[in-house]
Amino acid sequence: MEGLIQFTGIVMIAFGILQIILFFKIWGMTNNVKRIWKKIDNKDFLSDACVSYIKGNLEETERLANEAFLQEVALLSEVTKRV
Repeated sequence: MEGLIQFTGIVMIAFGILQIILFFKIWGMTNNVKRIWKKIDNKDFLSDACVSYIKGNLEETERLANEAFLQEVALLSEVTKRV
């Protein structure tokens, strides 16, 4: 019976240590997400599409929105490669 209690205690200690490690890893990942969003928010690709939409030019709006989407995807992939 003592062996089972000792084994359970060792497992609980190992589990506690792994939980602490996981906490700090997740905390570090949230800092990376904040850094990525800071870099993305500095560039606003959709503003031209919004202006075009307000003017009523829907074809130009669609083209600019698609272009903005591709630019943001390219920027996001570039930023995540560096992180």
